[in-house]
Amino acid sequence: MTKESHISFKAGISRRYFLQVAGAGVVTATALGASAFRAQAEPYGKFTWISPRGTLEVLDDYPYWAAKKAGYFGDLDTDMQPGPSDGTATVKFVDVGQADMGFPSPGVFSFAIQNGMKLKSVFHMGARDTFSFAFRKGEGTNDLKTLEGKTI
Repeated sequence: MTKESHISFKAGISRRYFLQVAGAGVVTATALGASAFRAQAEPYGKFTWISPRGTLEVLDDYPYWAAKKAGYFGDLDTDMQPGPSDGTATVKFVDVGQADMGFPSPGVFSFAIQNGMKLKSVFHMGARDTFSFAFRKGEGTNDLKTLEGKTI
């Protein structure tokens, strides 16, 4: 023997159900930070960029100087420091907190990751490969295997 039950639904929504759902929404939004108050965070102090070279007077740093002169950074206090001549200094300074950002070569960045430095690559100075091979006109190759055994 089976018992059949018929469930019927009224069209629309009851006032009680509406108030329950609306109340839950307000509580959830407030708990997740969507209140009427703005988030309060302290402004970032000085932002230190360390150069992988011992000088800042090179064409690679032109985008920084042009952006700074044009006011792109606004009130952000940027400090650009020439790094020591050690090739891995950039990643070491960022890793220990003596600099906020640097521009290491791909090899130096790989070295840092392999040695457990918790760094992230987040920007690129140009939409091109930073390190490439150059060939005389007409002597190039599209396959690196053709370079095997050759001296570059």
